[in-house]
Amino acid sequence: MLPATTPCRSLFIGSHPGQELMVFGWMVENKPDVFILTDGSGARDRPRIDSSRRVLEAAGIVPGGLFGGHADKALYGHLVGHNGSFFVDLAEMVTNHILGRGIQLVVAPAADGYNPVQDALRLVVDAACRLAAQHGVRNLENRGVHLQARPEEGMSDRLSRVVILEDDTLARKVELARSFQGMEAVTENLLDTFGTEAYRVEVLRRVTRPLMVPCVEPDYEKHGAERVAAGLYPTLIRYADHLAPVNWALRSHLEGPAYSLARAA
Repeated sequence: MLPATTPCRSLFIGSHPGQELMVFGWMVENKPDVFILTDGSGARDRPRIDSSRRVLEAAGIVPGGLFGGHADKALYGHLVGHNGSFFVDLAEMVTNHILGRGIQLVVAPAADGYNPVQDALRLVVDAACRLAAQHGVRNLENRGVHLQARPEEGMSDRLSRVVILEDDTLARKVELARSFQGMEAVTENLLDTFGTEAYRVEVLRRVTRPLMVPCVEPDYEKHGAERVAAGLYPTLIRYADHLAPVNWALRSHLEGPAYSLARAA
């Protein structure tokens, strides 16, 4: 495995507040630029982005330009409304940041079929990395963090970037996790199952299949049906109806006319 702390200019992009906490030790060492797509308000309109701000402050990082700028309901609206241009524009914005900042390593949650916005973001990040390559960026690392995996999974891959937290950093991470708004139950369940060691290992895995996300009965289709039945969301998100069009829009953009950086001006 590779040392996760090898110095390079990096970018972390999360779909929801709290995901950055899972790479807290890596952030402390590398000081990446950090984008977070949504405010974490969920179906009940209760934003959690201030907790992410405290995590970044503890890591010595200033939030990036994209930091909780979209409500969760708005993102679901873009998916349901087949607004592929929103995700294409997002990929262009990420690409411009990669080019403008000389980013060498991009880290984002892996697609795991658990949340459709998270999977859509993975498609966006993969597309942005390819767009950057089209503009001459070489050796850009595209890595994923598997949020639903056991902490030690992925360590056996010799090309994974792995950081193992020292006790003081681990203690800070656990404290931040316990105080993170809206994640109390998840944190306590993780600690009850694995203990504090659940937060010690951070694995940044290489993305070997870009622009590929779970499409056969992903969890969000099963859990989404329950949320629709409870009246929390009006429409069931499905891969075929809502994620596949995002993938198609991004792939079409990659294969279309050369995209212009003028939009970033």
